[in-house]
Amino acid sequence: MGRLDNDMFTESLLESSARSRRGWTTMLSFAVQAAAVAVLAILPLFYTQAMPAIVALGAIIGPPPGEAPRATSEERHASRPSTSEVVGLTVRQPQRIPRGIADIQDQSAPEPAASFGLTIVGATGTSAASPQMIAILTPPPRPPEPLPSAPRRLVISGGVSQGYLLQQVRPDYPSLARAARVQGTVILTAVISRMGEIENLRVVSGHPMLVRAAVEAVKRWRYRPYLLNGDPVEVETQITVNFSLGDS
Repeated sequence: MGRLDNDMFTESLLESSARSRRGWTTMLSFAVQAAAVAVLAILPLFYTQAMPAIVALGAIIGPPPGEAPRATSEERHASRPSTSEVVGLTVRQPQRIPRGIADIQDQSAPEPAASFGLTIVGATGTSAASPQMIAILTPPPRPPEPLPSAPRRLVISGGVSQGYLLQQVRPDYPSLARAARVQGTVILTAVISRMGEIENLRVVSGHPMLVRAAVEAVKRWRYRPYLLNGDPVEVETQITVNFSLGDS
């Protein structure tokens, strides 16, 4: 009985050791696989290379049977006989040195059309101008200048207007001013109309006792019309009325 227990104990120890060995083996296998995957993932980062160029299948396969290959634009241009060494704005280098000077005849330019006597400044050569262009470029005629109109009113001095005086009414000396021994000069401005009448009479200076009498007298004065280029015009002038006790 005791021997049987010993055998069972030994078997259990062997089985547990085998299980532990299998567990370590599995873990080691997983670790190795993970390290290999990590190396494969990191390796392209250290050895970078350009992607292979994509080659068109048409270039490898070639054109379909029975169809001739099409010439490119450069080949067509090269196959054409060149008559000029100037392409656009660039002078092309000749492929061979010519032995003689070639006689190049340019195409004759078209005859210029009639320009209707219009010359465009800055244009090269002679260019035709249509009637519509002439109508646009031709400046419009200047309007006639208005004739200078006669001034509506002139300003003349009192001495000049005195020479045109036809009728002068002497003012009545105010009794209050006489009693107060007031005398002096009243200065007025007035407009002489085309008919020679007094208009727009205004007082510039003078004693208040004498102003009214001066205004009433000057209103009845008459003048000869002032002529400018043969036409009567209004004039503005200054009128002086003197009041003196010795003249009354």
